[in-house]
Amino acid sequence: NEYYRLVDIGKKALKENRLQQALDSFYDARKLFDAVELYALIAEVLAKSGNADTHCQSIVRELREYENCIKRDNKALTEEQLLWYARALACAGQLSSAATRYSMAAHIEYDNKNYVMADAIFKESYNKTGIFTNWGTDKFFKLAYSRSCIDNMTPDDHRFCIDAYIESSREKEGPFSISIGNKAWHYLQLGENQKAASEGESAIVFGNNEPYVYHNLVEAYMNLMQFDKAYKTFEKMEKLKISYQPWKKAECIYRGNLLGDESWSKAEALYKNQLAFHGFHSHSCYRLICGCKSDYDACEYGQRFMTNGQEGTQMYKQAASAFLERARKSGIQHYINIALDYNPDEKAWVEKQKAQEKQRVEQLERQRLEKERLEREEQRRIDEEKRQKEEEQRRLEQEKRQKEEEQRRLEEEKRRKEEEQRQMELAKQKAEEEMLMLLF
Repeated sequence: NEYYRLVDIGKKALKENRLQQALDSFYDARKLFDAVELYALIAEVLAKSGNADTHCQSIVRELREYENCIKRDNKALTEEQLLWYARALACAGQLSSAATRYSMAAHIEYDNKNYVMADAIFKESYNKTGIFTNWGTDKFFKLAYSRSCIDNMTPDDHRFCIDAYIESSREKEGPFSISIGNKAWHYLQLGENQKAASEGESAIVFGNNEPYVYHNLVEAYMNLMQFDKAYKTFEKMEKLKISYQPWKKAECIYRGNLLGDESWSKAEALYKNQLAFHGFHSHSCYRLICGCKSDYDACEYGQRFMTNGQEGTQMYKQAASAFLERARKSGIQHYINIALDYNPDEKAWVEKQKAQEKQRVEQLERQRLEKERLEREEQRRIDEEKRQKEEEQRRLEQEKRQKEEEQRRLEEEKRRKEEEQRQMELAKQKAEEEMLMLLF
């Protein structure tokens, strides 16, 4: 009972990362009973400690005893235990044994299809031991396949895989045709398209009819601009019922002009077929923007492309320009405005033109208003001159009337005086006549 209590205390402490307490508990338990599980538990504590290198000899001793014990029950070390064992062996200078344990751990990950982890273990093994000849069955094939599954492979990684597949073929390990087919993919990633095509053709000859082999072969042919070979490969894929992306066959037909006058119509149907199950496929949208007859449809494809296109690429710029051209041809302002948003230089030029046009219109409006103001001023001046002339005319007429009136008054006065004179003369004459009568 005391033994089990100490083991439980140790396991709990190990789980809670209280390693010294765990180690003490396990050693105390061993004093009571030298059980097999204690080898693994003590090795785990030492391996997880911050100074595992210092305890490498102890880890090796514990795991060696544990491995020997469990072999009797046809059991083996776990992957984690193998890695502890391998690292301790490498630290202790037992490089060949360390490489073997690393290989066993990597094979477990490989068999579980955890290829990235397998590659990490292979790398650690080689970095710490410099040995890979004792990695077991299909070592080169598994080494290459694991490395090919990592993210962001460098050119050196691709070269490494190619060399490993070559060694795999020499050692007659792993499926030969798959090694060739996989080499084709690596050559393709390196841009060595002729080698990729040759390897792909060989893989098919040796019986590798996997879809990826045909896809890589088509890709290589297209990069080499051997569109007729790519088209024939597509035909063979159809017979084998291997699916492919329609736009790639469309590219072969269109760029290679394989069907003469019908090349575009056949290619157009394939591009549209591609969009039927991938509605925003950039390359298909781009071709249809440029090639379809309807400006309206071209604008619709333009919207699709710009929604999902990769900004900054050459195709993005070309598609944006083609979209704007088709939008202008359509005369639909809505599409023109959308297309301009994806053509900043053109939009800036258009806005500049609009601003200049606005300034010109405003200038013309100001000129019109100024002209109208001047015309009003001139009209007021003319009206004022006319009023002054009329006023002067009235004044002159008034003066004339006054003169005529004065003239009539003078004439009247003259007539009155003449009448008075005449009356006086008549009175005088009458008086003289009366005087004469009195005299006579």
